[in-house]
Amino acid sequence: MKSDSLRATATYPSIVGKVIAECRNSSGLSQAQVARALDMNQSAWSKLERGTTPMTIEHLARVAKLLGMSPGELLARADRAAEYMVRRGVHVAERRLESGSAVAKGLAVIGAAALGALVGAALRAASSSDSDDRK
Repeated sequence: MKSDSLRATATYPSIVGKVIAECRNSSGLSQAQVARALDMNQSAWSKLERGTTPMTIEHLARVAKLLGMSPGELLARADRAAEYMVRRGVHVAERRLESGSAVAKGLAVIGAAALGALVGAALRAASSSDSDDRK
């Protein structure tokens, strides 16, 4: 498959993780602090934030509480970020992709830095839109 036929792709679990990381950073918490609060090590929490390890409902509920929001609010932010990406031509896969199968399907998984920039932009756009709606 030619590289110019690859389609930029992000996974929904990685978007959820990146939204949580953005909220965690905004709250001034480190990965290590969140991991301790959730009774896990920092490496395991990092994998959850990257979307490489599945997040359980329990993890989602506990981190949401730690961040002062509901699990639904975190997922709504992830939904808005995913919609923002789709509008910009990024394919959002529902689950983690193995790199070999992704390339075979013509998908190029977006790296962490690019994903972070897209999620950050989506959250800022949503925040700006929410502020405009309140005026």
